[in-house]
Amino acid sequence: MPFIRNLLNRLGAIGRRGRLQDDFAAELEAHLALKQQQLEAEGVEPAEAARRARLALGNATLYQETLSAQWSFPALESLWRDIVFGLRMLRKDKVFTIVALVTLALGIGANTAVFSLLNSLLWRSLPVREPQQLVRLRLTNVPPTDRAWVNGRAVTAKERRRVPFPFYQELEKHPDFQAVFGAAGQGPFVVDSAGEAYKLEAASVTGTYFPALGVEPVAGRLLTPDDDIAGGPSTGWGAVISESAWTRLFHRSPAAIGAQISIERTPFTIIGVAPRTFTGVNPGSAPDVWMPASAFETMFPKWSWRANRDMGFIEPMARLKPGVDLNQARDRLAALSVPMLRAVKPDGISGQAEKHYLAMKIDMVPASSGYSYLVDIFRPALWTLLAAVGAVLLIAATNLTNLILARATARRKEIAIRLAIGASSGRIRRQLIVESSLLAMAGAGAGVVCARWLAAALVRGASRDTTRIHLDASLDLTVLAFTGALLAAVVLIAGCIPAWSAVRGAIGEHARGVTASKLATRLRGGLIVLQVGLSLALLIAAGLLIASLRSVLHETTGFDTAHAVFITPDLYNAGVSPERMPQAYASMLEETRRMPGVRAAAWTMHVPMSGGLEAFTIELPDRPGIPPADRMVFSHQVTDGYFQASGVPLVAGHDFAPRGAAGPKASIVSRNLAIRFFGSPEAAIGRRLKPGSLDWTEVIGVAADAKFQDVREPDPPTVYTSYWDQRTTLGMTLLVNHTGPTEPVVTAVGALARREAGRTPFTQVSTLPANIAASLVTERLLTMMLTAFGGFALLISATGIVGLLSYTVQLKRRDIGVRIALGATPSAIAREIESNGLLLAVLGLAVGGALSWAMRRLIEAHLYRVKSGDPVIWIAVSAVVLLCAVGASAIPALRAARVDPMAVLKSD
Repeated sequence: MPFIRNLLNRLGAIGRRGRLQDDFAAELEAHLALKQQQLEAEGVEPAEAARRARLALGNATLYQETLSAQWSFPALESLWRDIVFGLRMLRKDKVFTIVALVTLALGIGANTAVFSLLNSLLWRSLPVREPQQLVRLRLTNVPPTDRAWVNGRAVTAKERRRVPFPFYQELEKHPDFQAVFGAAGQGPFVVDSAGEAYKLEAASVTGTYFPALGVEPVAGRLLTPDDDIAGGPSTGWGAVISESAWTRLFHRSPAAIGAQISIERTPFTIIGVAPRTFTGVNPGSAPDVWMPASAFETMFPKWSWRANRDMGFIEPMARLKPGVDLNQARDRLAALSVPMLRAVKPDGISGQAEKHYLAMKIDMVPASSGYSYLVDIFRPALWTLLAAVGAVLLIAATNLTNLILARATARRKEIAIRLAIGASSGRIRRQLIVESSLLAMAGAGAGVVCARWLAAALVRGASRDTTRIHLDASLDLTVLAFTGALLAAVVLIAGCIPAWSAVRGAIGEHARGVTASKLATRLRGGLIVLQVGLSLALLIAAGLLIASLRSVLHETTGFDTAHAVFITPDLYNAGVSPERMPQAYASMLEETRRMPGVRAAAWTMHVPMSGGLEAFTIELPDRPGIPPADRMVFSHQVTDGYFQASGVPLVAGHDFAPRGAAGPKASIVSRNLAIRFFGSPEAAIGRRLKPGSLDWTEVIGVAADAKFQDVREPDPPTVYTSYWDQRTTLGMTLLVNHTGPTEPVVTAVGALARREAGRTPFTQVSTLPANIAASLVTERLLTMMLTAFGGFALLISATGIVGLLSYTVQLKRRDIGVRIALGATPSAIAREIESNGLLLAVLGLAVGGALSWAMRRLIEAHLYRVKSGDPVIWIAVSAVVLLCAVGASAIPALRAARVDPMAVLKSD
């Protein structure tokens, strides 16, 4: 085929072009010599023969160029020359190049970083076999009383992700599934290895988990269904550790396989190591250990989860059989909802509750990327941040457009000359676009480097001491495609517009000088207005978030623990038996209260603002008609002295009795609970209530309201019960209210715990201010990022105003000199230039105000006790932007006022 033959000829000539050109030149010379000899033989003079021979031969240079084009790729060579020329021009103008690269690197890098985190949470496929076959199973159309907790706030639940084990067994029977698997929970556990205690993230999974996912071990083997059986295998419980834990605890030694560890005092044998790339099916989490779900029977023998039909235990997932259509499988599964739900209906459910229960639907959704609780927490903030960094990139691109417009205007005489000597307007536009593309590609490369650093910083900032977030923000095809789209947008905005404007302005250029293009000037002014508008929108959002964060930080929690420390020693895993635990707690409490500087001390089940929540339905003997959803309260176990140590005052009644005191089992309720159910704090004293599955108690006191889960939550109705009465938990925290430094108190309590356990237990130490700061990490990150981006955008806008007005002054320098010579005062000239800058700023404020108002709902979700239209913030931010515009305009205005009319007239 001619095309293929032509392509092969061109490829074959690569590396031989010089020799081919020499051969062709020699052949032309031979033809020329033969023709000249022929003419001389006919009697023509040698000089005339040489002339006629050249005329007969024709344009030898044209022949060479035509033949050279057949040996080469002219379009590519022309593009290469444009690239080389563009690099030379960018190297020549170093200041412009550096400013443009920094601007683009920050703009593209910030966008890529935020998008890569969203990609890791929402779209990146799990590193497992055929992830497109994975589905997540859930219950939808849940009862209206169901609640979910997002950032400490109770919201109406849209689904049930956890199902009881009997229901999970029904799902295993569905014929569309190749395998059903799931996780029964994940969290920090104390793991003992070779006598050393560690706090590790452990996940309990079904035996079908690893086989269904198709994960291959790095060493040993992974869990199978034979490892997850009731009572445990005859060889004992097995566990799989992550490659990271293998490196950290065993230094990658092969001896780790078969090593013994204990998790919550239950022995396990390490049977294998999972690969580093696999961190489970929940993006953002990275378990150190995977153990069989059935091991809970040994770890928590009183927990009858296998037969329990009312408690969500497993998050189910499944792998569809090959060839099964997802939509058809979903319809078939939904049709089985009522029979499956009826088969595992909880005992004692009837009436309206049964109607709501049977109305639920079994649904499946694609799960190739897994599902993470972080989606609920961070997705709104990430989308808000992505919108913000998108605005920053648009500002960066428009600023780069202005820089290129100014640079192209300065080169207009050069462009006019090139047009005059025969260059086409398309070739010149291509040259300018190539230069812009080189800048954009270099900026994108630097942006990718910045993105990795910024994404890692965001992940570190979002993590808490008790909850580490692990997100893979590395580049993949999706992130690269997004970065490529950003690159194309920058080239389109910052390359094509200036190229079109510069060539159009250069056509018809006078040889004497450069005349400003009104269209280019208006275009640059419009871009400045857009920059100011976007900057205002970002700064208003940042101002609202700062005010919101200030409101949260000044919100009262009900606690007065400025000089208190929470110390949680894990006595159980250190060897203290459940039977001896109350005595150990009592002994440590008495010794702590006798320490110098200790004002009060008590044991408490919950550390405020540290995550975790326990709620139950209370029973009231004289209020039988209250629906269960309205009787949900927060549960808390404490010892005597807790209210003095926490600073939560008692408004009625008295505190719990010390350990060993006689009397009925007692409870203390919060003020809002007393008012809701009994009418007043005083009326609650002496009344009886039953907190969930605990024994009936008598209300002996009423405490002031306090927040436990989140500063932004309403004060939850709370029931406090005495640990000495109920003893339902093994993991209590010692709250010590003291004077002086914290370290001696922590050391002394640690010594007491070591004495009780016989070894050093794993101990966590925290304070309420630190927990509050950690609980506000999302707000802090969003506020910090938006403030930084808004300041960066305002700086770019200010430099844009300076550049535009300086360019205007340069163009009008002759007119300004003449006006000053004719009597105009420098101050009048300066006011005129400043008024131009102020006009741009005012127009930008109008644009920014409209943008902020249109997008106010995006930021409202993150505000606390602050309105999105707060006039004080809007006016203050607008004033700051105007002041910056005035300051930026003053620089070129001062330069215009100092124009020397004599120097201008002499140069003319």
